[in-house]
Amino acid sequence: MNHHQARSRQGHQTVAVTSEAYDEDIIVLRVLGEVTTESTPTIDLDVRRVCRSDPTVLLVDLTGVTFFGAAGLTLLLDIYRRTELSGTALSLVASPRIVRLLVITDLARIFDVRGTLRHAVNAARDVLANVPWQDLAAATPPSGAGSRRRLLRPVPD
Repeated sequence: MNHHQARSRQGHQTVAVTSEAYDEDIIVLRVLGEVTTESTPTIDLDVRRVCRSDPTVLLVDLTGVTFFGAAGLTLLLDIYRRTELSGTALSLVASPRIVRLLVITDLARIFDVRGTLRHAVNAARDVLANVPWQDLAAATPPSGAGSRRRLLRPVPD
């Protein structure tokens, strides 16, 4: 698990970002705290690092976000563009407050949004289990992909 933090000018922690692999193909990026213009570079750095690892699915968990405004929406659009370019499937885990912002700004139509991490991981697992490798936009199957072993882990609520 990787962990990064951003601090405000006053030295207070504004955001913490962790990333963790679930199964072989799913990476969860958890954002905790305030998503502001000061904290978005930290989050963006982690998104870039995660995308370089070439996951099949990136789940961005925003349920621990305490402040989310225009900088957060811009960050989500940047994440969307980055995952589209890399061929990584993107799903958000968001509170009703963030979902409401996505609906108001008409961005809900471009994001797959789930209410809990468990639902997002299970949906990603279902897609990965039911879609042949050649049909996944970005997937370059590793050798022996047909007999891939899934490392199933319990998913926290």
